[in-house]
Amino acid sequence: MKKTAAALLSLLLIVSLCACGAKSSDFIAEPAAAPVMGADWSYSMETADSGFGVNGISVAAAPEERPADELNADKIIYSADATVETTDFDAAVEALKQLVESCGGFIESSSISGANYYSISRGYSSNRTASYVIRIPSENFAAVMGTLSTLGNVPYSHTYSTNITAQYYDTAARLSSYRAQEETLLALLDRAEDIDDVISVQSELANVRYQIESLESTLRNWDRRVNYSSLNLSLEEVKVYTPESQLSFGEKLANSFRSGFVNFCEGAKDFVLWLAESLPTLILLAVIVAVALPLGKKLRAKRKARKAAKAEAKAAKKAEKQAEA
Repeated sequence: MKKTAAALLSLLLIVSLCACGAKSSDFIAEPAAAPVMGADWSYSMETADSGFGVNGISVAAAPEERPADELNADKIIYSADATVETTDFDAAVEALKQLVESCGGFIESSSISGANYYSISRGYSSNRTASYVIRIPSENFAAVMGTLSTLGNVPYSHTYSTNITAQYYDTAARLSSYRAQEETLLALLDRAEDIDDVISVQSELANVRYQIESLESTLRNWDRRVNYSSLNLSLEEVKVYTPESQLSFGEKLANSFRSGFVNFCEGAKDFVLWLAESLPTLILLAVIVAVALPLGKKLRAKRKARKAAKAEAKAAKKAEKQAEA
């Protein structure tokens, strides 16, 4: 019985793999090599996930079939890093949110830092910064990158692209091969009568389904990254924009002078504010010093007078002894 079942299993697998090769011919890469069946019903597989139930085994349902025009499309992942300077931080933050919403994207994560209550309450200058991870539909990615200049000055911007076409279609071909193997194993499971044969087929079916789920998960992740590009954006609050690199010497000199003057004014303001905040303490220290100095002089004078009196007393005693002698 086992030899007959093993022969039947081998025959069905060969037929399914031939059909799989015909189905996956539209992909760029070749499907995985066909597994070799043995008399003990065991064979080796390669990677995957889980979902619907057959004889106690949980397996995920296959994703929807892809349109024919997507089968040969290039799979390219776009991403970018950019820095935007703004003199109106709050307005730039609101404009960025509107820009992301209008293009159909979303903010994956964000953080704002820089200003605190202590600095604001005392009028100190404190520049704020915001960091964003933004996901943008790929068809709108170039338009958004070109619109960043409306938020402020863009001193840095870099775009990356990764072509995963070959890996994508190779993975899709392997997934098609494993699905064909799954159908063959399900057919064998329906025909198996011996309990040992049922257990063996179920074990191999679980391995195949694991590989299917893993490959489906990989393809879904790639689809998300291809369909939604990623933008890492740093929004910085500044008093003066970073000057353009192509400037004459006179313009650079004027910008340097302007920047130095602004820094001097900011430093002077900070010093005046510090002085005003520290004035009560300084007045108290001045009063303590004014009282302590005269008191110290008096104490030193008294110590000198006592030393002089002791010296005179010693001299008088010495003179008396000499007179008696």
